[in-house]
Amino acid sequence: MALAPEFLDSSIKYQNLGWLQEWKNYWIRHKDTHGNGCSDIDLAGFLIDESRVACFREFLRDYREWLDHFGDAISAGVMNSKLDIAHIRYDGPCSVKELTEFVSRIEAVLDGRIEYPQVHRRGE
Repeated sequence: MALAPEFLDSSIKYQNLGWLQEWKNYWIRHKDTHGNGCSDIDLAGFLIDESRVACFREFLRDYREWLDHFGDAISAGVMNSKLDIAHIRYDGPCSVKELTEFVSRIEAVLDGRIEYPQVHRRGE
């Protein structure tokens, strides 16, 4: 979800959804407290009804398609400038596949697919 705020701001379809803007602001405030691929995107706090879940699924699909415009990789300089996280720096290019795999993991969480790698029920 590293570049999700940028995508959201560039998308006429999503930029006027208040709750999604609140989610973006939450992510921006919390993104620099995560490491090693761990992220708290607070699905339970923001996806409070089926219409939001459906919208977020669309957002994820569109975000994945938007990521494709970068090609196979995004240079370290571009990623570092976009992320603006002091203690997390890219030394080499960021694979777009890694970014889209994280989107797939979120979709697996939404679907309840615990067989997906790194998706678990609480308490497991």
